Amino acid sequence: MRVRDGILGLVRTILTPSSRSEDDYTWCVIPIGHAWVGALLAPLGPAAAPFRLLASDAYWTLKERGDLRRGGSWRDGLVDTGFVGVGTLYIGPWWWPYAIGVAVVAGLLARWSARRDPTWR
Repeated sequence: MRVRDGILGLVRTILTPSSRSEDDYTWCVIPIGHAWVGALLAPLGPAAAPFRLLASDAYWTLKERGDLRRGGSWRDGLVDTGFVGVGTLYIGPWWWPYAIGVAVVAGLLARWSARRDPTWR
């Protein structure tokens, strides 16, 4: 699998609204990802709290409204947006959300490599 194909597949997955047929693990991981998106705004600091809270409104407008057009539910969109809002309240080290992002990308690259090379399985 080429990295480009992997990235395009990941984007397609992200743009696909959640469904009730997903397993419990997936339903637990999705809110963590949404909170992580909100936590990425941590470097803005406490002075930018109003902007950070508006980020969930921007998320709704940019992502979840599109999901509604693609068959997503209002309930799922509101829950996802709520978790982005919760993530904006993150007050830990500014670098932590970015370190998680790097770890996720490294994990994806390893996963994609394993699909091509049986020694990684």
